[in-house]
Amino acid sequence: MSAVSEAVLAQYYRNLTPKVEELPIGLDVSVDLYPPELYPESPVDVLLRGINWNGRKSAQLFSGFRGTGKSTALRQLKARLESQDAYVLLIDALEFINPTTPIDVSDFMLVVAGAFGEACGYSESFWTKAMGLFQRLNLTGLELGEGVKLQVALRTDPTFRGKFHQLMAGHITALVQEAQLYVEGVLAQLRKGDPNRQVVLIIDSLEQLRGTSANANQVAESVESLFVGFANQLHFQNLHVIYSVPPWLRVKSPGIRRLYDGYEQLPCVPVRTPSRETQPIALDLMEQVLAKRGNWQAVLGGDRGLIDQLALASGGYLRDLLQLMRSTLGNLRNGRLGPKEAVQLAVDQLRDHYAGATLTDLRLLGVVRQTGDINAAADQGIDRLGSLFDQMLILNYVQHAGVRHEWYDVHPAILPKVEALARAQA
Repeated sequence: MSAVSEAVLAQYYRNLTPKVEELPIGLDVSVDLYPPELYPESPVDVLLRGINWNGRKSAQLFSGFRGTGKSTALRQLKARLESQDAYVLLIDALEFINPTTPIDVSDFMLVVAGAFGEACGYSESFWTKAMGLFQRLNLTGLELGEGVKLQVALRTDPTFRGKFHQLMAGHITALVQEAQLYVEGVLAQLRKGDPNRQVVLIIDSLEQLRGTSANANQVAESVESLFVGFANQLHFQNLHVIYSVPPWLRVKSPGIRRLYDGYEQLPCVPVRTPSRETQPIALDLMEQVLAKRGNWQAVLGGDRGLIDQLALASGGYLRDLLQLMRSTLGNLRNGRLGPKEAVQLAVDQLRDHYAGATLTDLRLLGVVRQTGDINAAADQGIDRLGSLFDQMLILNYVQHAGVRHEWYDVHPAILPKVEALARAQA
């Protein structure tokens, strides 16, 4: 029987939410996941330098797997910039973009300019201004019903969005210029009284553009076309911009780094080295993550080995670490299992969650496992590889031991199946 009350278990469980906004007010769960022993500087430091060293304008890409702390890092960046008296706007793209449909430069420019002006409280709406542009271009068929907003129609009405893309295909330059001029007007208002003030626009959640099983390839191609084919149009005069992007984008377009002022990707915590030995520094970081949210010593009888077991089972993926501990707490609730049994059951439950990989998936994962790289696997199916990224079946790691080293590995939860297939094919 657990010596910890159900009320304590329940509070610890709630504290393990991956959504920072759901945490109890005043609970500090921050952990520095980028100590100097592993990294010369954090991703936030890199993004900040990319802004401070580029004068009044820059465009950077920021990527990370879901649950690796990307949104938290962006909030930290925002706070540090604001401490420098910068004006920072952090916008969730999913409030304006449907992540299950292809994206086009025309609706993306509408969203960037429209959301920017809206967030700044600018007197003139770009959504209204765009409707005026459509009329000047004699684009018939884009009329909206009474009370219908352009931004809502673009996000929710596939018929309207398809017609919009078709009609705007020959007028992209006009729309881009209109958006650029509008942004300059907003910037002029923001800088009244302080013409040298930094202004930073962060567009978050674009990494969630992934489509459905029916159109995933089409959505991926549209994202690549946007950020590669229209990179110049995504730079704004006198404005620093950071776009979040899917982690597979640089696999599909290896040269994308050259098109922007920076490209930074959040890795998972390297709980194992490239040679697959356990890494104590990283395990300590994972322990700190759990300790910040509750008293694991009381729950697990002070057995640090059980925490390391959870950390290794997560592969250094923070969201899975939190879920593993949540499952452990649930397994302890009725007192029928001890800490060791509860932890092992949580690991088994996580494996069940990742059990749906196809034979083709397992073969691709086997290539990643064997090489520690994704290029060979990409040659066998780049689109499927992107799906494995989205499912977190492939994890990305970076660390510095004199020189920067980046590698990939298979999530530990699916590893037994990958190894079993490799043995069968040997």
